Amino acid sequence: MSPRIALFASIIARIVAYFAGGLPEASGNAAASQLASTSASRIAGSKFKGALGFVAGFTVLFCALGAMAASLGGFFMQNRRALEVVCGLVIILFWFHLLGCH
Repeated sequence: MSPRIALFASIIARIVAYFAGGLPEASGNAAASQLASTSASRIAGSKFKGALGFVAGFTVLFCALGAMAASLGGFFMQNRRALEVVCGLVIILFWFHLLGCH
């Protein structure tokens, strides 16, 4: 086997081992291999639970932000005229400040 093919096969094997939760190294001891396999599956399960919690957290967060933005938009639409008057007064006050009328 050429060195390039061996390197490519080694890289592919490592990628597969990573996504499989870490495969135990080949050893003569079956008990150690079983223990490593159980530990690796626990680690893989733990990683999956962590990732699932992360995704669920972002889903809840963005749903809450969307609901809040929708309710805030409804508030602005209901009080549009009052907000236009208040914002107009603020702009006039800023204009007086710009002119130097403290």
